[in-house]
Amino acid sequence: MADMASAARSPLVSMLTNDSVAELGLHEGVRACALIKASHIILAVPA
Repeated sequence: MADMASAARSPLVSMLTNDSVAELGLHEGVRACALIKASHIILAVPA
């Protein structure tokens, strides 16, 4: 799971496979860009 902050400082969480993390060279502190496909977004509100 990757925790990110949007340009508006809103939190954004993404689920990634270990293979994807390794392929992208991701680790804490690495800057990344998220492209969001609307048909694959699930919104929820905190309990």
